[in-house]
Amino acid sequence: MVSKKRKVDAECRVFNEEWGIKYFFVETKDQKGSESVAVLKEYNIRRHYETKHLSTYSKFSGKLRSEKYESMKRGLETQRNLFTRKFAENESVTRTSYKIVHKMADRGKPFTDGNFIKACMIEAANDLRPEKADLFGSISLSTSSVVRRTEELGENIDLQIREKARNFLWYSLALDESTDLSSTSQLLVFIRGVNSDFQITEELASVCSMHGTTTGKDIFMEVQKTLQDYNLQWNQLRGVTVDGEAFLERFSDLDRTESDILLFQNPFDCNLDDVPVELQLELIDLQANDLLKEKHREGKLVEFYRCLPDPEFPKLKKFAAGMASVFGTTYVCEQTFSKMKYVKSTHRTRLTDDHLKAILLIGCSNSKPNIDDILKAKRQFHKSH
Repeated sequence: MVSKKRKVDAECRVFNEEWGIKYFFVETKDQKGSESVAVLKEYNIRRHYETKHLSTYSKFSGKLRSEKYESMKRGLETQRNLFTRKFAENESVTRTSYKIVHKMADRGKPFTDGNFIKACMIEAANDLRPEKADLFGSISLSTSSVVRRTEELGENIDLQIREKARNFLWYSLALDESTDLSSTSQLLVFIRGVNSDFQITEELASVCSMHGTTTGKDIFMEVQKTLQDYNLQWNQLRGVTVDGEAFLERFSDLDRTESDILLFQNPFDCNLDDVPVELQLELIDLQANDLLKEKHREGKLVEFYRCLPDPEFPKLKKFAAGMASVFGTTYVCEQTFSKMKYVKSTHRTRLTDDHLKAILLIGCSNSKPNIDDILKAKRQFHKSH
């Protein structure tokens, strides 16, 4: 039995050019600016014409009918071209708004500066390109728009980080705590993850305002929330780099030994009796391979481990990925705190954690926001509403 959907598909017809003049009907790829027929077959088109347009167009015949049809067809095309240009123009204006807000957040500028920037642009346009002044004036940079765009840019970067985190083989954390100008303790949590292709991701994972105590337990609980938020498992955690003894008691079992570091740095110069048993056979094969030894001498450690054949060195590669995920210092935290103290100045002490994180992500992340993806999501949203 043929399903109803398949039956409708089978009844569809390729558009016949004769239907144009006969029924004053034009085939288009969309339905903007005119009425439409759901299923493209002559019966539906004829019924639509006779019901809605017969009284208007029946008086046209012969050459006059052809001319009228062609005139209306050109008018429709002009209308559609105008709509297309206007849509492209509006999207360009919106993209420009996102780019300006990205620059503002990257420099840690207040949300309210958008109004000043727009006023400057309009002044410049009035003098240099007065015919484009209205276009510049349509760029949305009100305080509410800047706040919303900052949120969306930060969310886009955060989404990219989450996508990468799904593929982490191992990850490590860097933690640091400092007090901002409002005397609120701020905890920064950075993640550094490595996937099976030895691609390294190092990003800000969370900004936590800690009201009340900041004991090791309090910090541990915030870290736990961050890992749950990113769906990261404890058994994938390879190391924690901290600045302060209060943190260490919770993560003491993650300390890297000197022998692990030396093995990672140079697997060709190690005593096999001192390395884990599960790595010994692979290390014997590795040390006997002159081509890989030469590759190691090039000095690009991550690239060296990336090129190791998976079938021959699976355990060694997994060990190396874990070591590559470890932070060396908390410098990345200290660097971000410097930016945070500039952003959260005496005039902006009421910034929410979400807004602060968005600004810090935009200003400190190794990932760049994908504005085209944001615009695409907006187009899909508007289509469905």
